[in-house]
Amino acid sequence: MACSAQEDTQQISSSAQRSSDVPPTSISGQPSSPASVATSTPVPPHLAPTRISQALSRPTKTPSRSSVSNSRVIPTAVPTAISVAEPTAVPTAIPVAEPTAVPTAIPVAEPTAVPTAISVAEPTAVPTAIPVAEPTAVPTAIPVAEPTAVPTAIPVAEPTAVPTAIPVAEPTAVPTATPVAEPTAVPTAIPIYSFLTKSPSTKLTNSYSTKSKKFGTSVAIDRDSIIIGDPNDFSNGTDSGSASIFNRSEGTWVQQAHITADDIYQGYLFGEAVDIDGDTAVIGATGGAKGAVYVFVLSEGIWTQQAKLIDIDTESSAQFGKSVAVSGNILVVGAPMDDAPYTDSGSAFVFTRDDDVWSKTAQLTPSGRSYTFSNNLFGRSVTIDSDRIYVGAVGDFFANGTDSGAVYVFTMADGSWVEESKLHASDGAEGDNFGRSVSVFDDTLVVGSPTKDGHGTDSGAAYVFVRDDADEWSEQTKLIAADGAYDDNFGWSVAAGADIAIVGALNATTTGSYAGSLYTYERTETKWTEQSKLTGTGVTRDDKLGTSVSMSGNEVVAGSPGYTGSAEESGAMHIFTGQLR
Repeated sequence: MACSAQEDTQQISSSAQRSSDVPPTSISGQPSSPASVATSTPVPPHLAPTRISQALSRPTKTPSRSSVSNSRVIPTAVPTAISVAEPTAVPTAIPVAEPTAVPTAIPVAEPTAVPTAISVAEPTAVPTAIPVAEPTAVPTAIPVAEPTAVPTAIPVAEPTAVPTAIPVAEPTAVPTATPVAEPTAVPTAIPIYSFLTKSPSTKLTNSYSTKSKKFGTSVAIDRDSIIIGDPNDFSNGTDSGSASIFNRSEGTWVQQAHITADDIYQGYLFGEAVDIDGDTAVIGATGGAKGAVYVFVLSEGIWTQQAKLIDIDTESSAQFGKSVAVSGNILVVGAPMDDAPYTDSGSAFVFTRDDDVWSKTAQLTPSGRSYTFSNNLFGRSVTIDSDRIYVGAVGDFFANGTDSGAVYVFTMADGSWVEESKLHASDGAEGDNFGRSVSVFDDTLVVGSPTKDGHGTDSGAAYVFVRDDADEWSEQTKLIAADGAYDDNFGWSVAAGADIAIVGALNATTTGSYAGSLYTYERTETKWTEQSKLTGTGVTRDDKLGTSVSMSGNEVVAGSPGYTGSAEESGAMHIFTGQLR
């Protein structure tokens, strides 16, 4: 918008008049005292009149907006003349109070141009001079990352690592470490042997043969030791008896000891039953006052008597010691004619050893109805494995008639021996004498029935029983000789091994009447087959090979008490060695 020169002149004059009427002002905008005016740096008096006179000397020209702006630059230049920047650049450089009074007289459009002419950049430089970046740098300097790092520094991973550190794999490895392979290795570790029909035998006789009588009536083997009973030996009187122990040294069997007892006498029958386990040998003697069992132990190469066992409650006719079996510190003694509780019902006694002292811990008797107990002959044969005792009762008649026989199985439960099972032959009959001999290997039990009528009267048979995982016993097969005949007494003695059974037939006619023989049977899965017939080297008439038999590993020993060597019926023993299947 344009203004006339007259109006402009009037406004300027009026402005100049007002300027002269306004009292001097301090920088803060308040009236100043004379002292303050003197101290401040006012606009030089010679500048203002000069610019006013220049404006009045051109009355005919309409001032433009730019010329007006130029006329307004002069007041703005006042701060330039102030040397304020040196002390404190900010307040000295801003003469704000004086320009503020100018727009009061200036038309509206003209003040718009004023900011254009004002050296705006200079005031803008003032805040630039203010250390604005420094406050911004303050939060930057604040360790913001550090709080963030705090949760990072918290050992979060450590709790996670704790389950990782738990040996999880170790519990998994435990079943792997469990000796699973060991049970599997057991059958692998137990070799299975076969015996050929013409297998030769090693014959042993008693070195005291001049006094020997029926050497080989009883035999037992355990690894490299064999014990042979000679109950009719007359070292201390007729039929006082003795026993011999042989030991294998560098492949040769030599007699290690000839054993008797100081208190035996005529008719004592010391050696009627024998057994051996490691360094412990047991010998039964049924002919004494009440019968007795002697325990000998090997110490520094010498067999010495450790104990003599009797039962004071038995009568003289009880035949205490008719059968014996030892395993570790447990000894079983059969007394088949014990009258407890009925005549000849029989008993089996259990002894245990503690610190070389033997004591009776149990007396086993047959079960059933009371009227069946008499003449049961419970204890005619006994055998033992790790946790079971087997007792033959040849006179049992409860199931199959008089003298049909039975076998009782006892197991340990809560510290006591309890009856687990009573076994009979599936085709048992009167007079079979089932249980006359027993032998066990692992879960397989072989029972002899020597007077079973199969191939003729008293031709004999043997039965195999097996125990399942539920401890139930069942008959697996019946064994008979392929060439069995009348009065062979097949099953008079038996021995069990790994998938093999040995059955003695003491009256079998082979190399002569009553020469006797052994039959071997092998098991494949559940099927048993006759493998061989062993007759022994030099066995002749009346030798009665198979009167007794025992097996350990690949060695089978059999007694031949009728053998006539240096004297009639001096007796002998034969050792057969099997071949690995």
